[in-house]
Amino acid sequence: MAVKRIYRGAFLGIFIVFCIVCLQAIKVEGAVYSIAVNVNQQSGQWNRFYENLISTDHVHDMLSSAYGRNMQNVLKRGTTECGFKYFRGHGILNSDIALYSEPGGVPTYDWSNFDSVYDAAKAIGIRPIVEFSFTPMAMASGTSTCLWYNGAAGNTTLPKDFTKWRDLCDSVVTHCEYRYGKTEVENWLFEVYNEPNLGNFFNGTMQDYYKLYDYASEGVRSADSMCKVGGPATAAEDTTTILAFIGHVTSGTNLATGTTGSKCDFISYHRYADNPAAKPSDASGISIPKSQSDYHKDIINCCKHFNFTGLIINDEWGLSSYPIIDRENERNASFILKTVHLLISNGADYPPPYMYGYWCISDIYEESNFWASGRVTAFDNPGNYGICLRGDANIPDSWDVGKPVFNAFKLLHQMGDIQISCTGGIFADGPNAFATISKDTSAVQIMVYTHMSVFNSDSIILTVSNIPFANAKIEHFIVDSARSNAYRAWQAMTSPATPTAAQWAQIKAAADLKYYDSVKTVPLTGNSYTGSFSHRPYSVSLIRLSDPSRAAIRQPGGPMNLVAEKLSARIENNNLFVRIPIPGQHEIALFNLAGSIVFKTITTGQKVIAISMPCLRKGTYMLRCGAGVNSLATKVVLCQ
Repeated sequence: MAVKRIYRGAFLGIFIVFCIVCLQAIKVEGAVYSIAVNVNQQSGQWNRFYENLISTDHVHDMLSSAYGRNMQNVLKRGTTECGFKYFRGHGILNSDIALYSEPGGVPTYDWSNFDSVYDAAKAIGIRPIVEFSFTPMAMASGTSTCLWYNGAAGNTTLPKDFTKWRDLCDSVVTHCEYRYGKTEVENWLFEVYNEPNLGNFFNGTMQDYYKLYDYASEGVRSADSMCKVGGPATAAEDTTTILAFIGHVTSGTNLATGTTGSKCDFISYHRYADNPAAKPSDASGISIPKSQSDYHKDIINCCKHFNFTGLIINDEWGLSSYPIIDRENERNASFILKTVHLLISNGADYPPPYMYGYWCISDIYEESNFWASGRVTAFDNPGNYGICLRGDANIPDSWDVGKPVFNAFKLLHQMGDIQISCTGGIFADGPNAFATISKDTSAVQIMVYTHMSVFNSDSIILTVSNIPFANAKIEHFIVDSARSNAYRAWQAMTSPATPTAAQWAQIKAAADLKYYDSVKTVPLTGNSYTGSFSHRPYSVSLIRLSDPSRAAIRQPGGPMNLVAEKLSARIENNNLFVRIPIPGQHEIALFNLAGSIVFKTITTGQKVIAISMPCLRKGTYMLRCGAGVNSLATKVVLCQ
């Protein structure tokens, strides 16, 4: 009997295991998620906090890098296609900018390189966070340095004369207002140093940092009390340092003046998903975007504790503070979407930060000497930080190719102006979604992402009700392991460290945003739309329903990819005549096929303007009306 009982128990155990395996096999086939969007249920303006800032690493890379070119093109691409409005880089006071020197002990300023950096930013159309870093060599009290920066490491020691440090900060603001105008510079931000709570970036205590901050803040105040200054730009391991800093600037003794409190217009912090305080712990950061939103709540609570009402900025964030391979692939794209959605959904008491600056825009990256180990031009192993590749210096077609994470920001830039109701998703592992409508009601945008899932593929049933037009143009963009993915294309060609020109052409083509299926225009029954599709883990979809009768349709991409049906041009009597179909003031620009502007002017819409032919050569051009994703464009061929 005992033997029989053991046999029955063993059989029962085997049967249970068999059932579990069967259930797991069924689960692999996926779950069904019904996503419901109601256009009539609106909840206010869509918050684009994720567009307000992008990091750029070594600020001298605006002029030139160890790689032999500069970062201006990729930053322009980021502003045009992703909507980035501010940039932040380290080392504006480093020796390669050569702003400050003391011949004979006399403070002397050379603004040549400094101006070139911010002149380039102005030409791109992006504003700076001017980070006062690091201590100028001529002013430094010691020799400790950090980072490589093409041989121009930053000095991390305290100034030997804090009055000269204050005057330096005053001079920077004063000079910028003289060159760029008071109104413009009052829209900039000035940040004191970088990550002073880490010994490798700052050779001092936090009390030393308070003194550094107070003198810098007083320098900004003396130049223009309306300019915004802040800090401490701490590495986000805990909130202790942030809380103490807020206490100092609100009620502590100002170490520059002896009065109470210091001018502080914003609190800045850095947070990566795999920082030590992440909850729960995950070495890669893949599964824990919630740690980002939880930590932001903690920062808000620190501000509330001292009634601080200034801006809150995270000016470095990402999947990991280490160069891991998941930064390169589709997993980073879905991580971005889930993080943004969580921060948007924290509730009225915990609004998103004013800026959320991803680290960083390009693999033209100089904190460490990545070039010392050999010529690697594609994806650095185990994974570099940029959202765009630096490419091969000898193959211009390879420059600034977007990774899947770039496409995530590009899709976010296509969101509309007003948030609308979107239900049926899940913040746990599995698909989720959010939705908007454009202010002019010409398009509805639904973003669906699956950051993680227990299934190989989930099924999505999307229903959109109360659509304010009768027919809908349906566009479904997708970023996943097979589409809109430069990294997977590179892997498929056996991961060459230095791809050929032909291979780069394939990588670049694979990086472009792809459609999930063909674009179609359908009549709507009862102003509603229902569609279904499958979604893999780490996938991002943007489904856009637009009114095909409207002239201006949002299109992703730069000026060479824009499409418009009703912008027209003709050649007559040695003049190019352009008819603008939409009202308002617009920028008219003519691009050659290399993407360079050959003509630009500002005019008022719904009129015909004439461009004199002598300024144009025979050839093919793209004519653009407006800027950014709302542009209209048409091809113009000049045969004479």
